[in-house]
Amino acid sequence: MRLVSLLMLVFLVGACSPMKASDFAERSPSFTLEEYFLGHTRGHGIFFDRWGRAKTSFVLDVIGRQNGDLFLMQESLAYQNGDKLERLYEIRKTGEHLYEATADGIVGKASIESYGNALHWQYTLRQKIGSREWNLNFDDWMYLQTDKLVLNKARVSKFGLHVGDVVILIEKL
Repeated sequence: MRLVSLLMLVFLVGACSPMKASDFAERSPSFTLEEYFLGHTRGHGIFFDRWGRAKTSFVLDVIGRQNGDLFLMQESLAYQNGDKLERLYEIRKTGEHLYEATADGIVGKASIESYGNALHWQYTLRQKIGSREWNLNFDDWMYLQTDKLVLNKARVSKFGLHVGDVVILIEKL
């Protein structure tokens, strides 16, 4: 019984982000997803395991375009081991500060909140690790620093337990 209680506590604590996107409402520059990601952006990222060890790095290229009420982001990932991945995000604005997104690999829909200079993405991503596929939960924060530069940090978890972090520096080309 103690173990079940402890696991529930870990899950509840790990499932909640201490920040809210609205905490950034007064920060600038203003981060509008459709404006920043329109055209070509490139990111350089690293995945760190739960102990803070760098495990893999990657280069991310994104081409964004508006298509009616959908914003499309074509993502190309090239990992240091030579693996490549393509993913198309279909993003729809659902409210003044809210979006939802779908893409191959995303389980269900991603939710995105936009306030001030921050975007907060929350989603579950089906990710191949070794020979298995895992559903990993991402608590993903993007912070616009200048009109050309975004810092991105995502906390990755499974069953509420911290698995690692992804850090990406994204530049508008």
